[in-house]
Amino acid sequence: VFVWLFMWLQLGSVFLAITGMFEILISVVISMSTWKLFGNEGITFYQALVVYIILGIGADDIFVFLDAWKQARTAGKAVNESLQTRFQWTFTRASNAMLVTSTTTIVAFLLSSITDIPDISTFAQFAALVVIWDLVLVLTWFPASVVVHDRYFVSRADGSCASKCCGCCVTCCAEQWGLTEKSIQGKSEGAGELRWIERFFNDTLWNFLKGPVTKWVVVAIFFCLFLAGVICASTTVALTKKSIIDTIMVDGAELQEVLGLVTGNAGHFAQGNIDVKSTGYFVFGVDTGNPVSRGGTDPYHGGDEPEDIAKQLGKINWDTSKSLDTMVAQTEVKAACEKMRTIPSVVTNGLTQQKEVYCFMEDFERYRVAKGLSFPVPDGTLKQALADWKDDTSFASETAYENTNFTGVAQKNFDDQNLYKAKTNWVIVDGELRAYWVAGNNSLGTFVQDLDQIKPEYDEWDKVADEINDGDGLKAMVVTDRTAWIAIMDALVRGITTGVPLSFVLAYVVLILATTNWIVASIAIVSIMGVLSSFFITFALAGWELDFYSTIFFQLTVGLAVDYIVHVAHAFNESGAESREDKMRDSLTEMGVSVLSGAISTLGASVFLFSATFLLFFQYGAFIFFVIMWSIIWALFFFPTIMMMIGPQGQQGDIVPLRQAMARICGKGT
Repeated sequence: VFVWLFMWLQLGSVFLAITGMFEILISVVISMSTWKLFGNEGITFYQALVVYIILGIGADDIFVFLDAWKQARTAGKAVNESLQTRFQWTFTRASNAMLVTSTTTIVAFLLSSITDIPDISTFAQFAALVVIWDLVLVLTWFPASVVVHDRYFVSRADGSCASKCCGCCVTCCAEQWGLTEKSIQGKSEGAGELRWIERFFNDTLWNFLKGPVTKWVVVAIFFCLFLAGVICASTTVALTKKSIIDTIMVDGAELQEVLGLVTGNAGHFAQGNIDVKSTGYFVFGVDTGNPVSRGGTDPYHGGDEPEDIAKQLGKINWDTSKSLDTMVAQTEVKAACEKMRTIPSVVTNGLTQQKEVYCFMEDFERYRVAKGLSFPVPDGTLKQALADWKDDTSFASETAYENTNFTGVAQKNFDDQNLYKAKTNWVIVDGELRAYWVAGNNSLGTFVQDLDQIKPEYDEWDKVADEINDGDGLKAMVVTDRTAWIAIMDALVRGITTGVPLSFVLAYVVLILATTNWIVASIAIVSIMGVLSSFFITFALAGWELDFYSTIFFQLTVGLAVDYIVHVAHAFNESGAESREDKMRDSLTEMGVSVLSGAISTLGASVFLFSATFLLFFQYGAFIFFVIMWSIIWALFFFPTIMMMIGPQGQQGDIVPLRQAMARICGKGT
C-alpha cells in the first residue's frame, strides 16, 4: 500500500500507479507459473519474500521510465515532434539504463544460487526469475500504459481530467511539486524547464559535491566509512552462539521466552534424560567419500513413499566393496562400539555410571551366548540370525531384541521402545545386508548449536572414525545430530566468503560490458563494495551475529546494492558532455529523481517489517532497509564526488574494441 501511494504521488496519476503496481505484482505471478513449468513442485516460504525486493526494483524501473518520459520535454523540438518521437527517445534512454541494472542484479542473484543450501538456492533463482519478468513487463506493459495515459488521460483533457477523477488533494500537491505533467501541446512553451527536484540535483547537489573543500571532506568521510566497515567485518562480526530455536523470535518476544522454557538450555539438562541429548552415529556400509547422489533431487517434492523420499533427499551410495554378512564384519562393528566409549563427549549416565552407547551387535552377542549359540555367526548367515533374534519374543527380556539394559541409559527413560531401533539397527536392501549403525549420546544438549562447542564434539567423533578406518576393514561414516547444522553453517559462511566476492567479480564484468569504460566500471564496483562495507558498520553497531537467517540474506546483498550506483554510472557514461563534471551533472539530473524515488519506495516497504515478532521478517526488513539506505547514500554522494575528481573525460578509459562491438550489437554504428 505504501509503495502504491508513493507511486501515485510520484507519478501524479492513479492510472499509472495502478498499472505500475499491476506490473510489479503480475511479474511475481508469472514467475510462479514459470517456476512450475521448470518442473518445480511449488513456491517456498522464503521465495514468497521476494515480493519485498521486487517492490523496490520494480518501482525503481517505473520511475526511471517516467522520469525519462518527463525529461523528454526538455530534449528539444525534434524529440517532441510527435508522441512517437518522444516515445522512441524515452524508450531508448530508459531501456538501456534498466537493462544494465537488471542484468547486474540478475547475475548477482544467480551467483547467490550456487550453494548447497536449497532455501538460498531456490530463493535466489526465483528472485532472478522475478527480476527478469519485471524487466520484460517494464519494457512492454508499462510503456504501453504510459502511451495510453498520455493519449487518453492527458492529451485529450489537457491535464484537467486528473484532478477531476483522481481526487484534488494528492494531484494538486503533485502538480505543485512538479510531479504531474500536462499534455505535449500544453508544455511546448515550457520546453527546457526542469522540475524543482531536477533543479536540486542539477544545481544544488552538483555544486555542493564539486566544491573545492566539500569534495575532499566527502571522500574522506566515505573512506573512513569503508575502512571502519572492513574493521567491523574482520573483528566484530561473528557466528552466533544461539540455537535455531533461540532465534525464531526477536529478543524479548513473549513466545520466544516460552520456547526457551520449553526447550531449556545446556545447563538445565538432567543426565538421565535422553530426550534432550544429541546423538552421534557410526554408519557402516555407506560410501564414506560420496554417501548420497543428489542428481535430479527436489527438496520440495511431496509424498511419503520411498521413491518420493529419494526424490527429496537423493539416492544412497552403498559401499559394496566389503560384505557386511561376515564374521569379520561382526567383530569390527563390536570393536567400533568399544572405541565409541572412548570418545570424551559421549556422556556417562549419572545413574548407571556407564557410557550411553547403543550397539545392537553387542546385544546380539549376549542373546547368542545366552542361548548357547556361537558368536560371531558364520559368513552368509548373519541376516537370518538377526531376523531370528528379532522375532524371538519368548526369550528372556535381558537378551531380547530391543533390550536396553546394557545401553547405559536409565531404564525409566525407555518408555518408547522404538527409540532403540532409531539408535542402532541394520538395513536390508534387495535381500542383502547393506548398512549397520551404532550410536552414543553426547553430553551437549540437542538445542546447543554454538559451533565453538559442537565442532570440537564432532571432531572427537571424526578422530575415532579415522582410527576405525585406518585399515582394510569396514569404513565408518560419522553422522551426528550436529552434522547437518555444521554443514549448513559451513556452506553459509562459504557462501559469504566465496559467493559475495564472486558476485563482485561478475558484477564488474557486467559493468565493463555495459559501460565499455574500465574507469567508470572500476569506480562503480568500489562504490558497491563501499555499500557492503558500510552495512557491516550497521551490523556491528546493532549487535547482530551471523545466524542462519543473516547468512542467507548476506549472500543477497550484492544483488540489492548494485542498482542505484549502476544507474548513475550508466547515465554518466551515456552523457554527451566532454568534462567529467558536466557528465556527472547530466547523470544526476537524469537519474537523481529516479534512484531517490526507488530508494524511498523500497525503504518504505521494508520498514514495516521492523515491527515483526518473527526474527526472520525483522532481519529481512533490516537487511533490505540498511543495504538500500547505504546504497542510495553512496550513489548520490561518494560516487558523483569521486567521478568528478578522477572520472574519465572524453574517451578516457574507453575500451574501444568493446565499445565498437557493443555499438554494432545495439545497432548504433561504430
